Amino acid sequence: IRNGGVYSQMVFSRGERSQMTTPSIPYGHADLLLGIDLLEAARSIDASQPIRVADPALTASVVNTAKTPTILTLMGRDDFEVPVLEEVIRGSSHPERYFGFNVGDLCERVLDTKLYANIMMLGMAYQLGYLPVTLETIENAIRDIVRHEADRNMRAFHIGRKIVVRPELFVVEPTREVESARKAFRRKTNEVRARFGERQARGFKLVMKQTFRATRGLRVDDQLMRDVIIRAFDCMIWGGLKYSQQYCRRLVEIVRQDSADHNYRMTRAVVQNLAKVMLIKDEVYVSAMLTSPEKYRKDQRRFNVNRARGDRITYSHHNRPEFNLFGHRIRFHWTGRDWQLRLMARMRFLRGVLPKWHQRERAFRDWYEGLIDRAGWANGAEYDKWVEVLSVPEAVTGYREVRYPKMERARAEAQSLLAHSDDRDPPAEPRIVISLSDRVLHRSET
Repeated sequence: IRNGGVYSQMVFSRGERSQMTTPSIPYGHADLLLGIDLLEAARSIDASQPIRVADPALTASVVNTAKTPTILTLMGRDDFEVPVLEEVIRGSSHPERYFGFNVGDLCERVLDTKLYANIMMLGMAYQLGYLPVTLETIENAIRDIVRHEADRNMRAFHIGRKIVVRPELFVVEPTREVESARKAFRRKTNEVRARFGERQARGFKLVMKQTFRATRGLRVDDQLMRDVIIRAFDCMIWGGLKYSQQYCRRLVEIVRQDSADHNYRMTRAVVQNLAKVMLIKDEVYVSAMLTSPEKYRKDQRRFNVNRARGDRITYSHHNRPEFNLFGHRIRFHWTGRDWQLRLMARMRFLRGVLPKWHQRERAFRDWYEGLIDRAGWANGAEYDKWVEVLSVPEAVTGYREVRYPKMERARAEAQSLLAHSDDRDPPAEPRIVISLSDRVLHRSET
């Protein structure tokens, strides 16, 4: 989960007579920049940032050139180009000591996961002669630290070494084809069929086809429609077909006002944020997510589980559920098993029985839906304002105690933006109200 950059600095010294006085690398004095994430590697050499570790006279760079999109990139509000960032890093590295390779996609293709990309890059750095340690030391460290995953990590390390020697053997084609809206539609429909039966699958198909017809001819790009399908599926898991219809209906209202000239920025904001506020993470929905067939399949790929050789995963879920019962808040720690969570996932009726359960999140959802219903613009400035207003839920993250203040700040920010816009609007024509009472004429302007 991408949640900001993480930078680690390591300084090697020799013996007790070392003159090293700090574990931090001085400005521009790094011998090696190991960039596991291309964007963060570029930020680490930005002169406006506090670390700025690289220098063209000294620094070697080994960089993973796989593109890892940010949230803003996924929403279409920002983007970056891999070749441009590569040139930036190359310009701050020693002319003969830059090595870039798409390690992320290769690692996923060869080892079924990107988890080993860092070890693979360690092998590249070693083979290039940039690490001041021996091969035996690195191999022993891998065996001692990862233990049960030592073989796969060791394989990743030596693949990294081989990439340096024979890079042509590991040509990585462009990142695998991004799933189309049509494929996502089939996948999610099959998922509904497997979990809820044929009748619910037909209902989901009908909801999505109605949404497609309503947006036909509007030049909505395929990836945006894919996002809509996935979020509509999530809403169905949360509250059934009617809840999914409620999500799609509001999206259709927005997209009909939006346009391709604006790159559908308003629609993209609503696709993400409406789903975010509607998918309240109560105990029912969290249980459904933790026991979904898709999650089980991903876990098997992630941990290389092969049932044919007897592998299996045992889950132990550590939760802290909270309920409001007869005016009292009940919170406790609970370790549950899969069968218990699957049972909880079927208890949607608790939302009606416990009207104050997650009451703040429900109020925030209703408030945001009201914002969408009010949204409208007459010019570019108004459009930009509404994009900003409808994006305020992005900052609402974290657990209850952290999330609740963020919800209040988001509401205040939206109200401030709307009020500021209202102040700039031209005053309306005065309406004259005349009332007669005890032969006195009263005149007021509003």
